[in-house]
Amino acid sequence: MTLHVGLATTLPPAPTGPAEFVAGVLPELARAARITCFVDDPGLVEPALRHRFDIRALDERTDPDVDIVVYHIANNLAQLAIYQAAMEGPPGLLEIHDGSLHHTSPAKSGASSAMIAAGPMNVVCLPLATASRTFTSTATGAASSCSCSIC
Repeated sequence: MTLHVGLATTLPPAPTGPAEFVAGVLPELARAARITCFVDDPGLVEPALRHRFDIRALDERTDPDVDIVVYHIANNLAQLAIYQAAMEGPPGLLEIHDGSLHHTSPAKSGASSAMIAAGPMNVVCLPLATASRTFTSTATGAASSCSCSIC
């Protein structure tokens, strides 16, 4: 059985470096698991990515065929829809791309304090460096611990 990972993220041409990063690692991730990307607006994703990968609307992430959702957040206002999705669920993993998320503070983004500073997000935080190992470890039940300031 192949692990089906839902990746809630931004993708090019979103104006954020993490979108480019995710697009770059998708081929490798697809070797380890079945990947479905959930984005704010699939029609805006580069056609080459839409052709090669399963790109769906962010609100479809509750698909029961998806084994786990990974919420990829970063220090960029383009990520606000992903933050909201992580808070609404379903539960999953939170991959924090940047060491600081200060550019997404309510004062800079106009987002509500509750959205950014709400307690538990129904997710387990995952340092970026361990992301690709965790995709394969999740299938075997390996656990990861978190030492971030969010959890």
